[in-house]
Parts: sequence; C-alpha cells; structure tokens
Amino acid sequence: MRLFALCVTTAIVAVGFTQKSPNSTAAGYFDATFILQDALMEYGAYSIATVRNLTTPTPSSDPHRRNYTTLTNLINFAKPQYDEDVQRGLEKILRDVFASKNTSVIDEFTPLIYDSLVLIGYVKIDYQEILDILHDLYVKPQSAKPDFIIPFALLSTFYRVNDEAFTRWAKALETLGTPTSEGLDRFRAREKVSEKVYKKYHDIAFGIVPEDK
Repeated sequence: MRLFALCVTTAIVAVGFTQKSPNSTAAGYFDATFILQDALMEYGAYSIATVRNLTTPTPSSDPHRRNYTTLTNLINFAKPQYDEDVQRGLEKILRDVFASKNTSVIDEFTPLIYDSLVLIGYVKIDYQEILDILHDLYVKPQSAKPDFIIPFALLSTFYRVNDEAFTRWAKALETLGTPTSEGLDRFRAREKVSEKVYKKYHDIAFGIVPEDK
C-alpha cells in the first residue's frame, strides 16, 4: 500500500512540475513524464486487478485490491498531462537535435524520435481502450468469465512503446551532453531490470503474489 501511495504522490509532483514549467527543457520533461509513465502503468495494472477481483472473486487477502473509482480519478488526473508532456518533451529534444547542427546526431535521432512520436500517438488510443474495456466489465456484469488478457496486452504495448521512446530520448540527451538528472538516473536503473518491472505489472494485474511475500 505504501508503494501505491508513493506512486500517487510522485504523479502529483510530476504534474505540478510540468504545469509550472511550460517552457521546460527536454531533460525536465523527461524527468516528469518518466515519473508519470510509471504511475500510469501502476494505475493500469491495479485497475485490471480491481475489476478482475469484482468479476472473478479472489481471496480477500489478495493485496492487489483497490478502489476502482479512485483509480479512475487518478488516471483521469495524470493521463492528459502525460499525453501532453511526452509529446512536448519529444518535440523539444527533436528541436535540440536540430539546434546542435551536428549532421551525424541529426541523421541518427531525427527518424527515431519522429517514429516514437507517431507510435506514442497510437498507444494513447490503446490506453483509452483499456479504460473502456474495464469500464464495460465494471458496470455490466458478464454471463461468461471475462478475459483480461486483451486489456493487459494493450497495457503491455503502452509500456514497451513508451520504454523505447524513453530509450531514444535518453540517448539523445546524453549524446547532446545533457547533465544527468533524477529521471535519467532512474530510467537507466530501470533499464537493467526492465523485464522484472514488466513482470511486476503482470503479477499485479493477474493476482500473482510473489513467493517471498
């Protein structure tokens, strides 16, 4: 529960940062949006777990139970800011790449960042589809056992596309000589355990409790 509360707090901090800094640097946007992406993954996984608990009851000891309305409110709070700032941040790093006037840097990162901007636009729709599916399951009892593989597959796509965008963004920042930041440090640390992080979200969504718990 402490981890969930921390996720709520960091999302609020990130939103506050970007709202106060409309002309933020590419590194500043990176820090804020990376925090928000983590929060949105957590909210998404817990939303799947919560609706799963309501439609396919699991033991009351399931640590993944949450209040669905609270989760929805948190997503509605964080997601629009994330969508706006991840686009602004990628556009800012693209401008920085062009401003470097370094041909090799421009040739390397321009197509990659454009590609990420397009793909992030697609997964924005995917995340909304997750919410729509879960809402339908929440308000309309199903006669058959619901399948939560589809919403988690969409959440998985959201994670991997954003992860790739952050990888490209981080490399561009480092190539341009941007000083290290909290967001960059946290991202590089997560890179080393990316599959474990992904598994954590999977386990939350499907009610798998780690053996050492």
